[in-house]
Amino acid sequence: MPDVSLCGCVFLSVCVITRVTVYVCLAVFVSACERACVRAYRGAKKHASHQREVVTAAHEHLQLQRNRQCIGGLLNTNKISSRKKGADGGRREEGQLLSPVQHHPPQNMPLILVVTIF
Repeated sequence: MPDVSLCGCVFLSVCVITRVTVYVCLAVFVSACERACVRAYRGAKKHASHQREVVTAAHEHLQLQRNRQCIGGLLNTNKISSRKKGADGGRREEGQLLSPVQHHPPQNMPLILVVTIF
């Protein structure tokens, strides 16, 4: 029998001027959640490809997973990072670790906030 847990991902694509687009996926089976989260993440990234900033936020599991992780857990979830173009035109990434309180939030709370600047 498949792993039965409610899983959810929310991806926000934020336009610096006016528009906020929210991509949400909820699934009962983890394998379905993985596929839905990948689609939602790709949608947010596609929308944001012409924007200056993308805010990708909120991944939660209503029950702890032992055997599998949803795709949101596979993203760089232990850092808030920004990518900037250097003076030489190369890209560099700077990261800041989240506080321990944010690593272990109460159940039903978002696990991560990732802010990426393009």
